[in-house]
Amino acid sequence: MSRLICLLLSLLFLLSCSPDKRRGDAKYKLKDYAGAIKDYDKAIENDPADAKAFCLRGAAKQRLNDYDGAIIDCSKAIQIDPDLAEAYCERLRALLFSVKNKKNASYQTKNS
Repeated sequence: MSRLICLLLSLLFLLSCSPDKRRGDAKYKLKDYAGAIKDYDKAIENDPADAKAFCLRGAAKQRLNDYDGAIIDCSKAIQIDPDLAEAYCERLRALLFSVKNKKNASYQTKNS
């Protein structure tokens, strides 16, 4: 019985996600981050209060080394839903990579 309830809840969750967000998720899993961003853009256009879509778009931007864009998207997700823990994690990861890349760029400039 509990398996059936879990399955039904999973199906309800999938049905509650927009088709654009589901497509974006599929592209993200295939490492098509640019394609995922386009689908998340559409999901956000259709529902500007979708914190999860902002967070997912931020994660995809991060994978393309757009750390500033990732930070902005994750911050927007947090603004919409302060309880979305994933947004805090993605924003922190983007901040750390951003600092690391800036340090590396500074080091390379000094040693050139």
